[in-house]
Amino acid sequence: MKNYASKGKRIGLLLAMLFITSWMFAQVTVTGNVRDERDEGAIGATVLLVGSQKGAITDSEGNFKLSVPNWKI
Repeated sequence: MKNYASKGKRIGLLLAMLFITSWMFAQVTVTGNVRDERDEGAIGATVLLVGSQKGAITDSEGNFKLSVPNWKI
């Protein structure tokens, strides 16, 4: 009996570790729009994630899309 309980605890621990690891590496897509002082879309503006080297450049209407790690939000 004791051997089965030990295996159950190991499997439970393994599943918990897999869940936590997959959550840490999950990505979230952040979208937005950058406007200038005339309230027009800022073309070619750089949007950076603070503390990383991830970034995006706005399109012709000022829109951007950036994939961000779930734990950075």
